[in-house]
Amino acid sequence: MQFCSKSNYWKYLLSRIFPVLITKPGIVKVQTVNNRQKSLRKLSQLAIVMLLCTVSGCASVNGSRNKDAWFAHDKAKHFVVSAAIGAGSARILKNNGRSACDAATAGIGISLTIGAGKEYYDKYIRKKYWSWKDMFWNLVGGTVGSHVATGCH
Repeated sequence: MQFCSKSNYWKYLLSRIFPVLITKPGIVKVQTVNNRQKSLRKLSQLAIVMLLCTVSGCASVNGSRNKDAWFAHDKAKHFVVSAAIGAGSARILKNNGRSACDAATAGIGISLTIGAGKEYYDKYIRKKYWSWKDMFWNLVGGTVGSHVATGCH
């Protein structure tokens, strides 16, 4: 691919990295890429892997299985916070031109990313353990919140 100037190259490169295209100063358009099926497939694969890790006995490491119950107060917090993050981010994306299902998929991804960050914090900063059960509830909460907020079924 040839570019006539460096500005066209950078505009192309940035449009590949970020889904927002700035056409003129002050005018922003959201590019819609029809990768919904690909994103949903990846998300469903991630959900299956997380579910398998959760039910296979490796849900928690470092001997924390006995401390990490499936239905604890902590799991309700993970569900509610992930639902709120998923719903908020999905609704913002939908209001900015994304389709309902694209926005829901992104909302789930955002809530899972923040949940993974929290688990990373638990494992490496607080020196506790990574809980796949918490990640499962993050996935469920993010999915419910995103789909309720956007109406994607």
